[in-house]
Amino acid sequence: MANIMTMTSTGVTFEKQINGYDKTQVDRYIDSIAQAYQIVYEEFISVCYENNDLLKKNDELTEQMKNTPNADAIARALISAELLAHEIIDDAKTEAEAMRARAQAELTVEINNIISKLMSLGLNNEPLLPANPSP
Repeated sequence: MANIMTMTSTGVTFEKQINGYDKTQVDRYIDSIAQAYQIVYEEFISVCYENNDLLKKNDELTEQMKNTPNADAIARALISAELLAHEIIDDAKTEAEAMRARAQAELTVEINNIISKLMSLGLNNEPLLPANPSP
C-alpha cells in the first residue's frame, strides 16, 4: 500500500513504502537541501570576508583620523580659505569695474576738453589729418 505523507512545513511530499519513505525521493530532497545550503554557505563566507575587509578599512581610517589631530580645524580652515578667496575675487571684480568706469569718465572729459579747444581755435570743421597724406 502506497500512502503519501505530506510535510506541510516545507511543502515536501514523500511516498510511504513498506519499510518507510521512498529512499530515492528522500535522497533527492536531501541533495537539493545540501546544494542550497552550499550556496548559502558560500555567500555567507563571502560576506564575512567582505565584512572583515570593511572593518579593517574602517580601523585604518579611524587611525588616520586619530593621527590627524587637527583634521576638523584643517577642514574649517580650508572652507574659510575658500570663502575668503571668493570674497577677494568678488572685491577685485568690483574694483576693476570701478576703475574701468573712472577711466571711461576721465577719457570722456579729456575728449570733451580737446573738442572744446579745437572749437575755440576754429578748427571744428577742419580735418585733423589730411584725407590722403602724400608720400
